[in-house]
Amino acid sequence: MVLKISKKFFFWLFIAFQFLFMFSPAQQTSDFSQQVRNLLITRAGRTVLAFFEKNPYNSSLDITKEEYHYLLGLANLVTYRQTDRSDTQFINNAEQALLIAKDIQNDPNLQVRIYMYLSAIYLLEKNNQSEAEKYLTSSEKLISPDEPIFVTFCFWKLYMGNIPPEEENYYRNVISKFPPDSQVLDYRTTQFVNAETIFREIKKRESVAEIHALYLPNIQNETFTLRTMKRDIEKNMDQVIRNLDLAVVAIAQERYESAHTLAIKAQYVQETHVGHHLLGRCFAYYGDYKKAEQHYEKSQKISEDYAQNWYWMGKLNLEVLSNFSRAEKYLKTAVSLEPGKGAFRQLYGRALLANGKYAEASAEFKKAVEYMPDNAEAVRDLAWFTDVYETNYSEARALYKKYISLAPDSIDAQFVRNRFNAIKHTASGGGK
Repeated sequence: MVLKISKKFFFWLFIAFQFLFMFSPAQQTSDFSQQVRNLLITRAGRTVLAFFEKNPYNSSLDITKEEYHYLLGLANLVTYRQTDRSDTQFINNAEQALLIAKDIQNDPNLQVRIYMYLSAIYLLEKNNQSEAEKYLTSSEKLISPDEPIFVTFCFWKLYMGNIPPEEENYYRNVISKFPPDSQVLDYRTTQFVNAETIFREIKKRESVAEIHALYLPNIQNETFTLRTMKRDIEKNMDQVIRNLDLAVVAIAQERYESAHTLAIKAQYVQETHVGHHLLGRCFAYYGDYKKAEQHYEKSQKISEDYAQNWYWMGKLNLEVLSNFSRAEKYLKTAVSLEPGKGAFRQLYGRALLANGKYAEASAEFKKAVEYMPDNAEAVRDLAWFTDVYETNYSEARALYKKYISLAPDSIDAQFVRNRFNAIKHTASGGGK
C-alpha cells in the first residue's frame, strides 16, 4: 500500500521544503494550538480559517481563549495579505479577534505579541499612526532588553520612525548586539528573518545619508558631498556598464553591499532598468520587500523585455509575499521572453501549481528538467509532482533515484530515499 499524503501538503514542499518535517507523523500533535501554528507557518490562511470554523472555541480545546483569538487574528491577517488585500473583511476580522484577545490579559508574553500585531495592523493596513504607536508602547512595558523578542520590538520601533535620534541610536545598537541568527518577526510579511538581515535593512536607506555611508570608507577624511561623488564617477555609459557588470558579479557572489554600492554609482550617472533590478535584488536580500518591489517595478517600466526582472518579481510574490496570481503573471512573462530558461520554467510550474493549474504545471516541470537535466531541484520538483499529483509511481521512482544520484548529501535526500522506498513495491509491481 502506498502512503497517501495530501496534495496541499506537497505543494508547500515545493515552496519551502524544510517545513516538511513539521508535518511528518512522528512530529504531529493533537494539540489544537500546534496544529494551527503549523498551518500558519505554511501560509495556509484559508485552511486555518476553515479549521477554526470547524472548531469554535470551547473549554474542551487544549488552548486558552486568549490564545485562540490571537491565532484566529493571525489567520485572518495572513489570509488578507494572501488575497492581495482585496477583501477588507479579513483585516477587520483580524483586528476584532486580536482586540478580544487583548482584553483577556492572562498571559503577559502573549500580550506582547498581540500588541505588536495590533500595532502592525494599524500602521500598515489602517494607516492609523497614533493607534500603532499606542500599542507598540504598551508592548514595551511588558518586555525587558534581555528577552529575545526585544530585537523584534527594536526593529518595529525603528521602522515606525518618529523617534528622537538618541533613541534611534539605542535601538540600532541593541539590534547590532544580538546574534546574527536571532529571529526577528517582520510584521510586513508575518515571517521570521534573521537579525542580521534586519540590521542590513536598517543601514540601507535610500537617502543622502545612506550614500554618505556607502562612500565614506573610500574618501577617508575628505568632506563628502554629492558633488564630490559626481566628480569621482566618469560620466559616460562605459563606466555605467562597467559598474553594472561588477554589481551582477557581486550579487552572484552574494556580496550584496558591494552590489548595492556599484548599482547606486551607476544609477547616479544613468538610470537604467538593470540598475533598478539590481537594487531590487539587494533590498529583497535585506528583507525590505516593499523597496524591492518598487525597484523591480521601476525596472519594468523602463524595459518590459527584461526577463530576469519578471522572474525575480515572480519569485518574490510566490515565495515571500504569497501573491500567487501575480507570481503566475510575472513568471509567464519571463518564460515568454526566454522560453529556453529552465529555472524560469521550474518556478513558473510552482506558481501554476499554487493556483491549481495541474496540467500546465506538469508541462512546465517537465520542460525544466528537459532544459536542466542535471539540476537536482528541478528533478525533485518533477518527482514530487509525478508521485503526488499524477500518481505515476514508476516514473516518480526513476526520478527520485536520479535526484539521489545528483544530490546524495542534500538536506532532502533522506526523505526522498524514504519516499523512494515507500513506493518501491507499487512501482516494481507495474503500478501506474
